[in-house]
Amino acid sequence: MKKSYVLYFILIAAIVFVIDRITKFLILSQGRDGTTYFIPIINTGTFFSIFQGHNTMFTVISMLILTLVLYLFRTYPQFYIELGLIFGGALSNLIDRLIHGGIVDFINFRVWPIFNLADVAITIGIIMVAIKFIFGKSERKK
Repeated sequence: MKKSYVLYFILIAAIVFVIDRITKFLILSQGRDGTTYFIPIINTGTFFSIFQGHNTMFTVISMLILTLVLYLFRTYPQFYIELGLIFGGALSNLIDRLIHGGIVDFINFRVWPIFNLADVAITIGIIMVAIKFIFGKSERKK
């Protein structure tokens, strides 16, 4: 595995993690000020705010997902961008679960469930991985 893949994976994951942590800190420190599109909530469920009240189960699942992402990175290091996005977002959401008892979501467009920047990074990473697998650029490391 190229050292540059590892460095880029860490860098991308760190950037996603830091930006997400900063935005959540800023949103939580301002509280509910009536801003239409930025309202903090604690989501104890999963995507689309389903399965509320199962934070412990999703904390364990988050840890397993982080482990799976690291395994996939060892197997497909050329996916460093995609997996870095997923890892950084999943790690930040895991920290939320451990600190706040759920994920801090705050972006509210009113026509979509409330989400955060980590969710955006995870979603983009998953879509990019799927596209690479569908279009045949998923060769294992050599």
